[in-house]
Amino acid sequence: MRTKYGTTWMLRYDERERFGRSFVPTGAKSPRVLAKLGLKERTESSPAFAVLVGEGRGLSGSAWVQVFPSPENEWGLKSELVPD
Repeated sequence: MRTKYGTTWMLRYDERERFGRSFVPTGAKSPRVLAKLGLKERTESSPAFAVLVGEGRGLSGSAWVQVFPSPENEWGLKSELVPD
């Protein structure tokens, strides 16, 4: 999630109690903070859907893809880890 402090991971309610915080940073500070909490970032595959969005017309227009997690996969419970 993007915040005024940069991109962060938002923890689930039970994890907030366990780690004493709601957010965990990503990027340059991430490895140090994650290691201190005993966590690490891993790549996963998750059900999602994409929508092609555009505005304008012709050569002056633009298009992009917005990706949304599947509503059936709240908190990534149906996600699968991708082997390292």
